Parts: sequence; structure tokens; C-alpha cells
Amino acid sequence: MDTHVGPAFPQPALNAINVPVRVAVPARLQACLMDATGRTVSVLAGVELSSGDHQLALPINSSVPARAYLLRVECGGLVDVQRILIQ
Repeated sequence: MDTHVGPAFPQPALNAINVPVRVAVPARLQACLMDATGRTVSVLAGVELSSGDHQLALPINSSVPARAYLLRVECGGLVDVQRILIQ
């Protein structure tokens, strides 16, 4: 089993974004929202995960303006970047 990050949903997101994650070995997961220039806008999570399948509900701060962002998830050496829309 490899560490894998699935597609974030819903799109567009309002106050939370859900991210399915499969973790091969226990690892720290970090997630953040970045703007188009790569600047971190909001840190969404920093949690330790056990191996297995997880469904993370990442809260979105109400001060984050509605627009497109990059969701960057790091876990167990994997870096996944997805485009998401905040409503």
C-alpha cells in the first residue's frame, strides 16, 4: 500500500474541504492553502495519522476570500497539490 491523496471535495468548498488520504505507514500530514503565487494563505492541518484510510475534513477560515487556491498536502514523503475553489 502506498501513501495516496484523493481528490478534494466538495468543489467549490464553503467552510470545509474533505480530503481522502491513504497512509502506508504512520506519518505526519500537513495541509495548507496557497495562492497563485505559492504564498501560504492558511494552514489547515498538522496531524499525525496511523496507517490506513482516512477522510479528513479540513476547516476553511471564514477570513479566506472566495477564489481559486492550491491545496498542498504533505504526508509520508508525498507532496500532493490540487486546485480547489473556495466559495
